[in-house]
Amino acid sequence: MSNTELKDKRCPQCDCMLYTISINEDGEPVKYECNMCGATFPVNIQRVLSLNDAGLLGDLIRGVQAGAKLSWYQFGTRDADHPAIFTLRQFTYDGGGFIREDEDVRDAYVWCSGIFERWLKVSDLITALDNLDGKHGLDKPMAVIEYKE
Repeated sequence: MSNTELKDKRCPQCDCMLYTISINEDGEPVKYECNMCGATFPVNIQRVLSLNDAGLLGDLIRGVQAGAKLSWYQFGTRDADHPAIFTLRQFTYDGGGFIREDEDVRDAYVWCSGIFERWLKVSDLITALDNLDGKHGLDKPMAVIEYKE
C-alpha cells in the first residue's frame, strides 16, 4: 500500500475509523495499524506518481471535465456483460463536498451519477482504468471512460 497519513481518519483498506498509532522514542508517529483489518501503514513516506498513472489521472480529469460516461466493471470480467454506467460529475470527498485545491487528488473521490449516486476513490479508478488487460487481476475492478460523439 502506498503512503497514507490517514488524513481522513479512515483505514484505506477496510474504511474502518479505528486505528492505533505507533510512536517512536522521539514522540513521532511511525506507523498506523487498523484495529479492524490489521493492516499497517507507514507515515511520512512520499507516494510516487508514475508516468502511466499520471496519464490515466489526466484521462480521468478530462473525463470529469467533459461529463463523460464511465463503464464500471466492479467485479472485473465477471461484469463484462453488465457494467454499471455512470456520468462523471466532480471531484469530491466521499459522499460529497468539493475537495480543497491543496489536497492530493488521488485521495479524493469522483462523484458518479447513474441509476443511483456513487463515489469512487480516484486511486481506485486509476487502478481500474489500468486493469483492462487484467494485469491487476481479472476479478478486480475495471473501468472505461467513454466520451459523447
